[in-house]
Amino acid sequence: MVQQKRRTHIDFIGPIKKDHPVIFTESALVGIIEGYLRKYHLVEVDALIPQSIFQFPLMWDEKTFWNADYTNEYTEEIIHDIYLNESVKFFDIIRLAIMNIKKDKGNVTSEWKYLRIRLVEDTMVSLSEIKPTMINTPACFEATVIGVEPKMMYIKTAWFECPKGHPGNEIPCDKYRKLQTPVCQYSEGAAACGEKMRLIPEKSSQDYVQGIVIQEPIESTKFGNPVEHDAKIADDLVGPLRVSQKLKMSGILRTVIDRKTNENEIYYDIISYTDTLHSKEAMPTDDELKQMKKDSKEPDFMLKLIKSFVPEVYGLDSVKEALILGLSGGVRAKTKRGSINILLLGDPSTAKSTLLKECAEIITKSLYTSGKSASAAGLTAAAVKRPNGMWMIMPGVVVLCNDGFVFIDELDKATPDDRSSLHEAMEQQTVSIAKAGMHMTFPARTSIFAAGNPQSGKWEMALSAAENVNLPPTLLSRFDIKFRILDVKDYNRDSQMAQHILNQFTEVVEKLYSREFLRKYFSYINTLKPLMTTEASQELLKTYRDLRTKSKDQEAVIIDTRQLEGLIRLSTAHAKCYFREKITVEDVVHAVRVYFESLKSFGFDPESGAVDQTTFFSSAKTNKETTFWNVFQGVDEEEKGGVLPESLIKKLAESTQFDEESARRAVEHKHSRENKIYMNKEGRYMRV
Repeated sequence: MVQQKRRTHIDFIGPIKKDHPVIFTESALVGIIEGYLRKYHLVEVDALIPQSIFQFPLMWDEKTFWNADYTNEYTEEIIHDIYLNESVKFFDIIRLAIMNIKKDKGNVTSEWKYLRIRLVEDTMVSLSEIKPTMINTPACFEATVIGVEPKMMYIKTAWFECPKGHPGNEIPCDKYRKLQTPVCQYSEGAAACGEKMRLIPEKSSQDYVQGIVIQEPIESTKFGNPVEHDAKIADDLVGPLRVSQKLKMSGILRTVIDRKTNENEIYYDIISYTDTLHSKEAMPTDDELKQMKKDSKEPDFMLKLIKSFVPEVYGLDSVKEALILGLSGGVRAKTKRGSINILLLGDPSTAKSTLLKECAEIITKSLYTSGKSASAAGLTAAAVKRPNGMWMIMPGVVVLCNDGFVFIDELDKATPDDRSSLHEAMEQQTVSIAKAGMHMTFPARTSIFAAGNPQSGKWEMALSAAENVNLPPTLLSRFDIKFRILDVKDYNRDSQMAQHILNQFTEVVEKLYSREFLRKYFSYINTLKPLMTTEASQELLKTYRDLRTKSKDQEAVIIDTRQLEGLIRLSTAHAKCYFREKITVEDVVHAVRVYFESLKSFGFDPESGAVDQTTFFSSAKTNKETTFWNVFQGVDEEEKGGVLPESLIKKLAESTQFDEESARRAVEHKHSRENKIYMNKEGRYMRV
């Protein structure tokens, strides 16, 4: 190995310059590492057992130490030189140094050859900050694994023999894991043998190597465009890696020279990685947290949050409040999801896209996309063929934003196949794919906020939500909260909205809380896990029973079990907004009120029981049919022996689907045209 001149980590002005190169043998390298460990990390080494994971520090200090023989003094720059030039054998050198230290106590066994080692660096860089001048330079960075190739083997130490029977030779691979076939140097006189030696695989040592694709973490990206790189891992690093896993990595930027095109491929040679559960989300300081908790005690705290949330959008307080609860999120319980899904439907130019984009700006780990430009593979996962011919499973935005948020605008423009890919992710919180002979399941604990416009350009009141926006009932039912936003003509409201828009061009919009405050606020409360109390549970049960009782029949229900789970998540989110450790009755009441507001936006009145959930999924024609037969059955049970025409028309006119004239026409249609009812001798209608 060649010792190289010190180069600062901060500037990254180019590769390390060579100055008076000195060649080290492997035993000399082991002695250098041993001396370093004895001086600065002897306590940690003494505490190790073969099953431990030794955290080897790779710092940029100017500490000095002597080698194991006390013949030469070095600074920590020599550690970096060894790491750079002997990256393939670096961990083996550390293991041998540790074994030498352990020999002093006589407790060295063959198990120590498999001691796991991880690097710890004090300085982090971003993948987007790494430049071509950093080729062959060690760096530490955070990255998300977005693709994994099948495992392969490479020869770590090769054994070569001369075809003429001369003594063999053991040769390690170079830092690129390549082997150079040697020539026999055995001499029986003046001239050497010169024969090309043969590789003997049976006597060579091999280990795993695997290609992966890494990407800059979403929360660290600039302008929503993450940097992507190929990388390689080897030896004991191969195996426990999974797609969508976020890691802290230490590696060296390598380049593969192509003399024909002069366009060189680059990849990262990963030497070490550790799992990281935290993200770079901005958390509030102690003083800011105290102020947040103090503000939450005020009675108008939620109103202040609403006024600070997209202040340029006039009104829509109920929608903004629902989005605030959705960004707060619930708590995952066993097999039940904790993420809240929200759908905004309605006329164009009603600020749906603006609301979603503001959410994406506030939440660090999030992505904004459009249903028109996103495919099923882009949303969930896809099998991609690599340039080397291998197939690789690549995750989509829903998987990459695991434990985060995905905002999908114009969901109605996505194809049916693309939308159906969201079903599993939205309820089971996983994404499964089986393609090209590979089967994988990814975690997808992702909240999905979506928006959709009506097919005809304007919301048609006679059609259901599913028919207006061309969304299937199975997908609609997976959203906890659905809001319909209509562009209704109202002189006073229109004037106020126009004035609000004009004020944005003439004066500064006042914000009670800044976007940075909201970002830190949601980052913190998303770490809270309030517990359900007995009182809150009883209130939810009472609400569920009352709403089920108000439902007139099986096809017209106000709430079902999936929406009950949604109320639990909304109650949890409200408790988190107020920094509560336990969910109270007040949280439940507030969550139910938000749910009722969403129903009222579709013209329902849940408090009186005038709700038909099928209106989400079927048109007014279907609902009129259901209403007609429900009323007919009710009058028949009251009057016994048939239904008087005037009684039936009167009851139908009292429903929300008919007036007196349309009720009279419907009765005549059922009698004379469809022949589904007939009149008996007493002048009463009977059902066929």
